[in-house]
Amino acid sequence: MEFKMTLDYTLENSYRAVIRWTEKNPRLEQKDKDGNVVREIELTANELTAAFAKRIDRLKTDGEPLVLLDSNSTLQSLYLDKVVSFSLSAKEVGEDE
Repeated sequence: MEFKMTLDYTLENSYRAVIRWTEKNPRLEQKDKDGNVVREIELTANELTAAFAKRIDRLKTDGEPLVLLDSNSTLQSLYLDKVVSFSLSAKEVGEDE
């Protein structure tokens, strides 16, 4: 499965921007207490969106950047400390636009 992701965000200074990228075969790894992968779960669009939102919140709390390779093959690094709001969406490639 392949998903087109869109992150629309607004900074403190009201600057608004969009980053688009593709996620191929997104999976969630379930691990045992020793850290060994027990199984991989294929993610749906809603689950992928929720996972990225959780990741963005964690990175913002930790003061780390979100680093993505966008659809133009440009590496995007976004420090989240100045982000006041964001909207995140995932659409499966092949769905009606």
